[in-house]
Amino acid sequence: ICRLREGVGVATNNFAEYRAVILGMKYALRKGVTRIKVQGDSMLVCMQVCALQV
Repeated sequence: ICRLREGVGVATNNFAEYRAVILGMKYALRKGVTRIKVQGDSMLVCMQVCALQV
């Protein structure tokens, strides 16, 4: 578990949540993680993340 942050300025909650997922995934990659499971309660953000896997 770690704490990350990034300013997004004036943005929607969906944008902020999406950026948080990307920030966390980038951190995991830098740490050498090869498998990751992302869970969330925002259907929109989850669908956006699923689209990245294509």
